Amino acid sequence: MSTAVAELKSTLPAIKDPVSEVASISRAPNLCDHLTLAEKRHLLSKYGHQSSAYFTLQQDVKIFGEQHLGYIAYHPQTTPLGRVNIAFANPICAINQTKTLVHSFLQQIPGKSLFIGVDGDTANCLSTLGYRSNQMGTEFSFNLQDFKIQGKEKKHLRHAANLGKRHQLTIKELNWHSVDQQSVLNISESWRSQKAVNSRELKLLTRPPVFHDEWQVRKFYCFKGDKLLGYVFFD
Repeated sequence: MSTAVAELKSTLPAIKDPVSEVASISRAPNLCDHLTLAEKRHLLSKYGHQSSAYFTLQQDVKIFGEQHLGYIAYHPQTTPLGRVNIAFANPICAINQTKTLVHSFLQQIPGKSLFIGVDGDTANCLSTLGYRSNQMGTEFSFNLQDFKIQGKEKKHLRHAANLGKRHQLTIKELNWHSVDQQSVLNISESWRSQKAVNSRELKLLTRPPVFHDEWQVRKFYCFKGDKLLGYVFFD
């Protein structure tokens, strides 16, 4: 087994059959291994249709691509089998450019490659290179303008909303400088201490919280009176 792909929409992880990657790839454009933050944000705004696309802006991950084409975010990992490049989201590019970008990535980045968290279009592209895929889960989308909370299946949402009213909780969208920052950090540490992996923040298939204002991120805080009870960040 040399590589694998996972997809979280109609999720296909794909595992590479033992065929030559390079032999199946025609000449691919020579791309760079870095982009500026402004270039990544521009491409993300244009092509980041996947819910986890924002995760590609995490610090300490590598970028492969070109400002007029798009990019792949990946994290190289040393394993007993050698270097494995973990690409953890769809390529950030036009769908019709996915194959060009993936071809270049496989040609130019050394080591084996594992694709996870990609959707069906990307998995289908990878299948033309000899990858096999496995479904890992389903991702749902809702039109918020038409979303209703009536009906038996939504009773838990009504219960949560009514519970908040009964306990006089309030939700506020605030910038970082308008909250008690130490209280936010304490809540994060307390929550993480109850988890199986509690020594560090998880990343790649999720995104560690960033405790300052961020581009295109909305941050909400729950209060009872003046006491901060919790928070949630939306990319």
